[in-house]
Amino acid sequence: MYIKYRILCFVVIPFLSCCSTGKSITNNDSDGNINSTHIGLQFSRNGDCCFETKKCDGIWDQNKQSVFLSGLLIRKNSTGTVEQINISIEGIDLENTQYPHTVSTDFDEAAIVGWYNEQEVLKERLLCADSSNSCEFQGNVKRDKMRLVLTKFQNNVLEGRFEGRIFLKGTGNVKFVKTSEYKDIVGGSFCINLKDSSSEKNMIADKR
Repeated sequence: MYIKYRILCFVVIPFLSCCSTGKSITNNDSDGNINSTHIGLQFSRNGDCCFETKKCDGIWDQNKQSVFLSGLLIRKNSTGTVEQINISIEGIDLENTQYPHTVSTDFDEAAIVGWYNEQEVLKERLLCADSSNSCEFQGNVKRDKMRLVLTKFQNNVLEGRFEGRIFLKGTGNVKFVKTSEYKDIVGGSFCINLKDSSSEKNMIADKR
């Protein structure tokens, strides 16, 4: 599923730095320094520092009230390891929501943050090394220790912050959660110009 979405990322934009500050998310964080197109994060363990967005994309379906953000990431001093972050948000009417808005664990709202790092994932040789299965570190606002706040939506540009714990999970043929393998994200942020996919669908329907 995630392999299919990775194709969306190959839209070249200028190289943008987005080292995160590591501050905690609050509902008052609507005017942070996230005013350039990016998805960024850092981890609180193992000495990991900043990530920088090289390519990113955002898809918005107004009819389904769903958003999918995806960014291809390069770690500083990277040796070429493939990395990507995906953020999916469901059940929120972006145009009729008061900001800042914390994605709720109640009602029909949902959000998932997924981080793929080829080197980290392949450490799980038994479950993730098989090419027929896909794995990534993933955090869900309903079931995991993940928090996501939408801070601003204007002119189809969505801004937000996220933090929390992501676990190694199997997302392909073999479904699993390895709770002993996790990463703690601090200071995650995004600012993405959304492409309205629902408008395209309506235009196709009108032509028919």
